[in-house]
Amino acid sequence: PQKLKFYNTRTPYTDWFYLTGTKVEQLFKMVFSYNVKKNWNLTANFNRTRSIGFYARETTNDNNVALSTNYRTTNNRYCLLGSLIYNGAKNMENGGLVNDSSNSVDKQTIAVNLNDAQRSIINRSIYLKQYLNFGRTKNDSIKDKQITPTSSLALETFVEDNYLKYQDNNPLGGYYS
Repeated sequence: PQKLKFYNTRTPYTDWFYLTGTKVEQLFKMVFSYNVKKNWNLTANFNRTRSIGFYARETTNDNNVALSTNYRTTNNRYCLLGSLIYNGAKNMENGGLVNDSSNSVDKQTIAVNLNDAQRSIINRSIYLKQYLNFGRTKNDSIKDKQITPTSSLALETFVEDNYLKYQDNNPLGGYYS
């Protein structure tokens, strides 16, 4: 949540990025932000990285989804930042090359130490940060009374859940001691 950007847009904002590589690598990023009301914003972020890798069993599939919101009262007395984040990664594990001096042109055909292992990682989090601003009240001819913050009281809440699963369907293959 520390890397999330919180937006305040006048019109809907969209940013798309797609990259593909020679070895079936794919990188996709998307941000969509929209102000539901003048003082309330919703944003969705999606990132995906996928690659089969250079050697056998190097396939990776990483996904990140983040939904965030920010709200502030019209007088700027109270502000709220919040997010829901999901990170998931599924990676094949190959344990390295059996013989790193192979002369094979196709790196996918070089023998690897693990032929049936994979790792899954899941991370989920909820983040809330609330501000109560104190300061001078300023009259604005266009807006109601606005608070110019000179100090604030903040409450930050963060809950996180992590999951790691390593699985090898052939644990007696001689790789592990």
